[in-house]
Amino acid sequence: MAPPASALLFLIAATAIFIAWIVIRPGITSTRGGKILAFFVLFLMPLFCLGMGTSYHMERSKQTQFCLSCHEMEPFGKSLQVDDPAHLAAHFQNHRVPADEACFTCHTNYAMFGTFRAKLHGLKHVYVHYLKTPPAPEAIRLYDPYNNRECLHCHLGARSFEEGAVHTADPELLPAVKANRISCVSSGCHETVHNVATLGKRKALERRVVMLSGDSMERRVQFAGILMLLGLLVETFCLFWTRPIGFVLFLGIGGLLLTFGVLMYLLAVLSRHHPEP
Repeated sequence: MAPPASALLFLIAATAIFIAWIVIRPGITSTRGGKILAFFVLFLMPLFCLGMGTSYHMERSKQTQFCLSCHEMEPFGKSLQVDDPAHLAAHFQNHRVPADEACFTCHTNYAMFGTFRAKLHGLKHVYVHYLKTPPAPEAIRLYDPYNNRECLHCHLGARSFEEGAVHTADPELLPAVKANRISCVSSGCHETVHNVATLGKRKALERRVVMLSGDSMERRVQFAGILMLLGLLVETFCLFWTRPIGFVLFLGIGGLLLTFGVLMYLLAVLSRHHPEP
């Protein structure tokens, strides 16, 4: 569970106040206890802020709006509005899956380390988005063939699935589906998923997918990461500095860089766009 934003803001404010106190009264670091206090305030507290912010952001990255914030994902968001009851977009439109976490719900792996693998794939997406040329939306493919396990996570045991006319017409069909020998998204079954290549030919509902301003958020996260990395490097360097003034100077600079980095990070992850009317 992600920590509430108010707790993060309170911790950051407390950290900033303690940092200001040490900067105004550097003499307190002349003793061993003062140095320990300075290390706690200027290093550990900002690091704790970073950890809480990361936890908050990891939970937020499950949201549909977050997944659709990259421009290459925009057609996939539009495909969720296809006006066709037979289209798998009906899962999203009828809230058969949580609408605010639709992408994560259907595309995560429900094995033991499924969430961890999904986050690793997300990091790869970030790498491709920033450092390589993202593929065209119609060229994007799954890493592995879609496993029926992800469908059965919700549908197994449901009466509409177990007793559906199509599913029970052939007595060998359901056992094969449950054993993943026949794919739920194979030809003749639910083969129409996103189909972004033919999206323009399909009727869409008169609703818009709420998007985040991806470019602005990405720039802020990049800048925040640079600040925090520099802060950690400066904090590490100060541990090898024996003179009190130098110790306070480098510890203060590192702590300020970490604090500003955390603030910039929170500003990015807490920014939201209101739905269009």
